This record gives sequence, C-alpha cells and structure tokens, in this order.
Amino acid sequence: MKLRIEISPEESEEIVIRCHERTESVKKLESVIENLINADAECVLYIGETEYFVPYKKILFFEACEGKIYAHTKDKMIQARTTLAKLEELLPSYFVRCSKSCIINALQVGAIAHNITGPSKVYFNGAQKVVYASRSYYKYLKDKILTLRGV
Repeated sequence: MKLRIEISPEESEEIVIRCHERTESVKKLESVIENLINADAECVLYIGETEYFVPYKKILFFEACEGKIYAHTKDKMIQARTTLAKLEELLPSYFVRCSKSCIINALQVGAIAHNITGPSKVYFNGAQKVVYASRSYYKYLKDKILTLRGV
C-alpha cells in the first residue's frame, strides 16, 4: 500500500481509497479515516425545548423507549427527535445496532458478557449503564468492536 497526496485547486477535500478488493486492512483504514473526520461531530438533542449539542464520542448509546428515542451519556438521558433507522444512516461508523431498540457506541464498550441462550450484557467504560445485545446482533457487534480496535 502506498500513500499519495495531491494538491487540488478545488475547494472541497476528498479522500479516495483505490484497491482491488475491500480487504480487512482497507476496512480498518476506512474506519480510522471516518472516525477522524467525525471526531468533533455533534448531535442535537433535547430536554424539553432546550437544545443540547453533544459530541457523538460522549454518547454511550441510543435507545427506543415508549415511542421516543433517547441518547444516553455517562450521566444523562437526553431525547433525540428522530428514529433509530435515521440515526443508523447519520451516525459515524463506530455506532452499531445491538438490538431492535438500541444502537451503541462501540468505542465506549468496556465488556460484553456473552450469553449463548439469550441476550448478552454490554458494559460501558466508566459508566454504570448496561444494555442488552440480542443474539442476532452479537456477532456483528463483536466483529465491529474488534475491527475498530485493530484486534
């Protein structure tokens, strides 16, 4: 693999990865670049009519509860005025669906207590909050975490 930077008179910047196939190393590179681009991105969340601008990297997970979507940080629960499906399209690649009602920040996962017969418990770094990953999403979640951490 080689690295080449071209200076272009165009105003917009673009990163292009050319490859014969999308290997694991290309996927990791893509993920690293996307994470760097989105490092300072923020999400607009609401408590009542007050808007809060929360960096994505501080959000542990998004959860559907009683017809509403909430973002959870280490110490707060704030409403997101959108759907989980829309969030999946907009969120950086380190957010992963772990059940029908939950999308988690894979970079914030500290541990997973795998359960073969039921949902697995997902623990977050420095937080008391726990979510459950359904069996159908477990393998994808684990693979995503390993890819993001370069394991």
